[in-house]
Parts: sequence; structure tokens; C-alpha cells
Amino acid sequence: MLIALLLPAVQAAREAARRMQCSNNLKQIALACHIYQDSNQEKLPCAAYLGRNVPGTTANWWNWYTPSWQCRILAGIEQTVLGEGMSSSKYWRDSVEYPGWYGPLNELYMDSGGTRTYPGRLFMSTQISTFICPTQGPTGFSPGTSSENDSWHRIRYNYVANFGPHELSFPRTGYGAYPFVNNFHWPPDADPPEYTYRVTGRPFEIETDTITFATITDGTSNTLFFSEITPSRSNPNDTRYGDTMLAVSAGFTAYHTPNSNGPDLSEFACWQLGDVGRNGLAVCLGTVGPGNHLTSRWTARSFHAGGVQGALCDGSVRMFQDSINLHVWRSLSTGAGGESVGLP
Repeated sequence: MLIALLLPAVQAAREAARRMQCSNNLKQIALACHIYQDSNQEKLPCAAYLGRNVPGTTANWWNWYTPSWQCRILAGIEQTVLGEGMSSSKYWRDSVEYPGWYGPLNELYMDSGGTRTYPGRLFMSTQISTFICPTQGPTGFSPGTSSENDSWHRIRYNYVANFGPHELSFPRTGYGAYPFVNNFHWPPDADPPEYTYRVTGRPFEIETDTITFATITDGTSNTLFFSEITPSRSNPNDTRYGDTMLAVSAGFTAYHTPNSNGPDLSEFACWQLGDVGRNGLAVCLGTVGPGNHLTSRWTARSFHAGGVQGALCDGSVRMFQDSINLHVWRSLSTGAGGESVGLP
């Protein structure tokens, strides 16, 4: 009887410790971004270079498997060797050698005395505890890639960058301009809309590294930096939810409030019902948007009771409740939206 009475208290104490470690992980990640910008002309890490506009070249391709922000901050989380390997890597395409940041993560290489090594694959298969929420525990390998001989062998992680209030949309074919929206209106069919959110200016932009803390005019203490995600454990392997080392999947969108069941949107393929979220009820819709565009929307989720933890751009970390007002949550995801909201 005594054991039965003590068990809930023990479990609560253990979860409190895990939540504290999760908070420390988020703080370390946020501070690593501050370290990065101190050494890179005050620029924050680009969310994803997709192979276009490679400086000094005529490169014209796009690939969403390029290295994510995680690869750029490795030195700041005591992963210097991995970080140096990523910084020194190259990518070979069409008989031209490019800087590694612009190529698929699993194809980046280094030549040393005629021996080729693959620092991207080493990163993909290294379990980095700072990127893992202890409440969920080790997230394991992406389904279908458990063999270390597989070049797509990769770990899934829990911490993701703020990609703003709206889903991302990419052209499925060709090299046309990316249709990233500048403003997001809500409700979408209202005239005039009740709310307008500025999408550009979020802390992590696609295809540009011009974001600095100075451009976050909403204030670093009022802008989300990072939050959590619960990786999918289902097949098919092409499900990108939680594959956070692949650049365009290394973020969350604030379209829905934390731990909402969705629906989320995922290009090509979705998880099986029961595989994502605290209660397993998160819904995903595989979608090809208007004009043959691939559209992705990922909700922040965790296994903590009542909410998700999030780091703000000033490096502070706090819990955001599932019940947070949707307008407030979306407003916190813009970096230069000018919304008049405060932290709940």
C-alpha cells in the first residue's frame, strides 16, 4: 500500500527532473545560436540552403536534404569535431565542387590523402543527447534506415526551430521562385481578415542568412526561437516529420497550438495514426498544394503534461500551455510582425 501511495510522487519527481533537463537542452541550443552569430557577422543560422544561389557560382538546383541549423551550431554544444567536419566538407555536382552547406547531407565529403570520408553521415548517425528530450528518451533511427551501411541512416531528434506561423510550400519540379508568403491572413476567407501575420522576418529563414537579432523587431524576449516535436516512428521512410537533420524538416510551424491533433501537412507521405503526439491522435494529410507545390506544416508537440517547452530568442526557456490562445502563439512565432501581444 505504501509503495502504491509513493509511486505517483516518485514518477512526478522523475518527470520534473526530465523536464528540467529538457529546459537545459533548449537553453544550450539557444545559447549555441548566440555563439554562432557572434562568429558569423551577427547572422543567425540559415534554416535551409536548397542549392540555389550558391555564392560565386551559377548553381541552380534545389534539395531539401541540405544540412540544417543543427549542423551549424555543433561547436556551441560541445560537438567541435563534428562541427569542424561539417564546415570543411564539400559537395560534388555536375563536375563542380561546391561548399558542403549546399549539398545533400549524406553526400558531403572530405578528402584526406586520397581517402574520402563523409562527415554528414557521421553526424546523421551520432546520438547527440542535447538534441533529445529525456521525457521521450532516445528517438532511434528513422524507419527503414537502421543499418549503419545505409547512407540514409539517421537519428531523429526532438528540438526544432521556429519556422513561423504558416506552412512552407515548395515547387515540386523546376527551379521557379519559391512561393513563400509574406503575409498570412486569418480567417483566410474573411474580408477584411481579423488578423494578419508577417511571415518573413521569422528567426529562421529559407535560402537566406540575413536574419540577425537586430531584425527581430518584435523583441528577442517576445519571439520564439525553438520548441519541441515528437518524431514519427512509422513507415514509410519518406515521412519527414521529426527528421530534423534534414533542413526543411528541422522546424515547427505555429499554425496550430501546441500538441494540437492537427491536421499537419506533409509532402509525399504521412505517419500512421497512433505514431505521433502524446495521445497518438495527431492527424497528418499527405498533400500536393495548388500549382503542384509540396506543402508542409508541423505542429510543436511534446510528452510533457500540459504543453511544450520553448526557448525564446533571448535564450530564456519556458513552458507554453496547450491552451495558449492561437493568436498569441502565432504572434510569438513572427519576428517582425508588430503584433501587440505579450507572453502568457
